[in-house]
Amino acid sequence: MSMTAEKIAYRYENQIIERLEEVKDAYDPSEESDLELLQKAIRLVRLDSIQHLTFDETTNMISAWFDNAHVSQLTISLETTYTKCTCFDDECIHEIALLFYLHMQFYSLTEWMTDWRKKENELLQLTINSRTPEAWNATLKKLVEPLRKTDPSENPSLFVHKYSLISQKASPLYPFEWEWRPLFDLFYRLHCLRAAWPYVTSHLDQSEQSFAYGKWYVKNWLMEQLNRLEDSLESLSSKRRLFETDPFYDDLKTQVRDFTLEFEGLFNERFRVYRNFWQILFTDQLSQEKEWQLLNDYNTPEAYYLQTYFYILHGQYDELEQMDLQIGPENLKGWLPLAEMADYEDDTRALSILLHAMLPHIGPYFEQFIPRNEQTSFARKMDGLLESAEIDETIREGLFTVYGPAGVDVFTDFLIERERYREWAALIHRYRVSYEVAEASGLKLGMKDDPASMLPLLHTYAIQFIEEKNRQSYRRAGRIFKKMKTCAKKCGKTDFWNDYTTLIHEKYRRLRALMEEMEKGNLRL
Repeated sequence: MSMTAEKIAYRYENQIIERLEEVKDAYDPSEESDLELLQKAIRLVRLDSIQHLTFDETTNMISAWFDNAHVSQLTISLETTYTKCTCFDDECIHEIALLFYLHMQFYSLTEWMTDWRKKENELLQLTINSRTPEAWNATLKKLVEPLRKTDPSENPSLFVHKYSLISQKASPLYPFEWEWRPLFDLFYRLHCLRAAWPYVTSHLDQSEQSFAYGKWYVKNWLMEQLNRLEDSLESLSSKRRLFETDPFYDDLKTQVRDFTLEFEGLFNERFRVYRNFWQILFTDQLSQEKEWQLLNDYNTPEAYYLQTYFYILHGQYDELEQMDLQIGPENLKGWLPLAEMADYEDDTRALSILLHAMLPHIGPYFEQFIPRNEQTSFARKMDGLLESAEIDETIREGLFTVYGPAGVDVFTDFLIERERYREWAALIHRYRVSYEVAEASGLKLGMKDDPASMLPLLHTYAIQFIEEKNRQSYRRAGRIFKKMKTCAKKCGKTDFWNDYTTLIHEKYRRLRALMEEMEKGNLRL
């Protein structure tokens, strides 16, 4: 017989509630497959997939016909465990969908889902209350699982959204005691980094200088994690260490070591994490010596870099000089963070030892491994390190021949600092640097200290503007002529200048607009 859904729901209200409680217990909201199954059942209800509903008074059987991908018939008894569906799926969603449909006649389905989702936080909270590293790691590993399963092809905005949802779930898990909160935050940030690392490296471990909006999203997320990690380290290092936290500290050492050595890509960022832990939190000599010994068990280039790092940290320069640093063009990128660290710590001697070992390989590394759009920044970075290490200037200058056009910006600064204006002007002329760049670089200083060397360069720019043949360019050429007049006056080349202006007048006398600009400038001396 036909019976409305409201009457069936009223008649079997208690049984429906009991069945849905069984569903709550059977499915875990933290499991993606369980969550997807219940969401599909809800979708069937929201899309009105139940086309027909009947009730048999004699057998107390409810029959429902679903029309989604294909027509399915569900027969169920709410008084017994009898259930039969024509879909024959291993996990039939039609039974759950029917229970949701009947429950919705008098109650809110959204509230039921909200209560079910709270179960996840309750379970996580229950586990996290057990103050052991194993409990924290198990809980956080489960919590950040969506990041681990994120496909590299997914949109970065979706990745960031997943992280924001995880952060909302993580917030109530933080311990109430202020002594424990930064420690828990360290565990949480490390788990986030480890889970998201394949996705992050797929977006960032290419060209560092390339730009895309999605890459900007991921870069900001990574910087946020690293900064918050450092904040928690600073906060924890300023507090007295509790005896109960010793197992947590030991676990952190293992996690940080594994993250730095066993993960791939973005070694600079991984080294930053490792370095912050060992320079802010694990600062005692005994722990650092044990860590150095443990690194011997890893036969990887990264482990060798970290052993070198401890030599630098402890100022063991003799041992550092005796090490076979095994530097080559293929692994120079791994040694650069160590050099930058020594520079940051103002450790000139360690920086000098590293750079002298790296010098023979800078040229091949630059030519073989540095993309064109990163060459200028690399040249500036290397020259800054060489300057900090007080490397001989002839060596620094020789590297500019390797850098070629990519090193022009840095080389111009190098020459200006040494007041070598004639060579600066020749360099600007050789690589056809624009007038705007030359003016911002050192043109004014050259006009002041070596005006004679600036005259040929200014002449070149003036002729370039004249050849553009428009009023604005003639005006700019007129301004350059005025600068040339100032230079000629300073270096006592009055006759030369007057002859020069006469020659320009004769050559371009048909360019009336140019003649007007030159007359306004009153160029004769």
